[in-house]
Amino acid sequence: MLRVSRTQENPGRRFWGYPKYQVKEGCDFFVWTDVVSEEEDAEKAKLRKKVGSLKLKIKETERKMKVVVLVGMIECLLLMLLWFYCTATNRMLCP
Repeated sequence: MLRVSRTQENPGRRFWGYPKYQVKEGCDFFVWTDVVSEEEDAEKAKLRKKVGSLKLKIKETERKMKVVVLVGMIECLLLMLLWFYCTATNRMLCP
């Protein structure tokens, strides 16, 4: 029976499996419909590693951006409070 992989490692990759593939007492034997050479496997592994590295960099950058936005919001709030204080007390910051 022709099936489609739903795993993260092989999304959408087609394979041949028995009708009771991965059923309680079924057979887990399968064969990919596309034959991949060792050279292609090495290239895919290299690309997967690079994608993983880039995903980590994206997460780190997103974390840094959240910190920058939070610090900016706090600074803005402090400046507004200072402005309200100066306005309410009719004081100037610089003589």
